[in-house]
Amino acid sequence: MRPAASHRALGVALALLCLPLPGCFYELDSPVGTPASATLDPKLLGEWRCLSGSDDKPALLRFQAFDATQYSVLVESPDEPGSQMRAFSTGIQGVLNVQDVDDRSADARKWGLARYRLLGPDTLDLLLPKGDALRGVAPADLPELLRKRLDDATFFESTVVCGRATRRDRPAF
Repeated sequence: MRPAASHRALGVALALLCLPLPGCFYELDSPVGTPASATLDPKLLGEWRCLSGSDDKPALLRFQAFDATQYSVLVESPDEPGSQMRAFSTGIQGVLNVQDVDDRSADARKWGLARYRLLGPDTLDLLLPKGDALRGVAPADLPELLRKRLDDATFFESTVVCGRATRRDRPAF
C-alpha cells in the first residue's frame, strides 16, 4: 500500500471516492473483502448534493445499485468532468472499497477506502483515512485496524457533507 500523489478525489472517499477535493488518497492493490460478501445499504442509494469545507461549489453524488452487492457511483461537478466509480462494502460498518472506472485495465486500477455516516435520513457525511493512517499497514491487517479505529477521530476525517438532492436543489451542470 502506498500513498497516491495528492489529487482531487474522494476516495471513497468514495474515494473515495471522485468529488473535487484536495488531499492524499491511499491506493490499495486489492480491496478489503470481496463483492460476493458485500451488502448494499438502501439508505445510501439516491442522489446527494455535496459540499466540501474547501469548495463552495456543490457536486452531485449518485449511488445506484450496480448489482445485488455493488454500487455504481457517479460524480458530477460544475468544474470537473463527471467520473464513474464502483464501490462495495468492506463488511465493516460504513466502510467502502472505492475504485475509479476508467480506461485503464482492471488490474491497473487501484482501490481506496472511504467511510460514510448517515447523520439522519437526508444527511450524509463522507470520511477518508487521515494522512498517514494507513502507511505501513499490511493488507491482511487492514480489516482489524479498520474495526478498531472506526470511531477514532484521529483516524478518519470528514471531507464532504451531503444533503439528499431534490429536483429543486440539484446543481445545474
